[in-house]
Amino acid sequence: MVNQKYQRKLVWTIEEKRVFIDTLLHRYPVPLFLFAKTGDDRKREIIDGLQRLDAIFSFIKQEFPVKWGEKNIIVIYKK
Repeated sequence: MVNQKYQRKLVWTIEEKRVFIDTLLHRYPVPLFLFAKTGDDRKREIIDGLQRLDAIFSFIKQEFPVKWGEKNIIVIYKK
């Protein structure tokens, strides 16, 4: 869950998202995601990491490819 009171809007460009996914593929360290419990034990509020989570989900939804060596990497995503 995103709390609009303190969470900024999504601002990363496609290129910034590509760079982040490339960082994950190379297994470089990335900042931790930070979540808070809400009143519902099954839900969490995103405190830090919204841009990074959006980049991951955008990649999974095939909104952009990422170069890996000479090939483009895409994820096969089925609903």
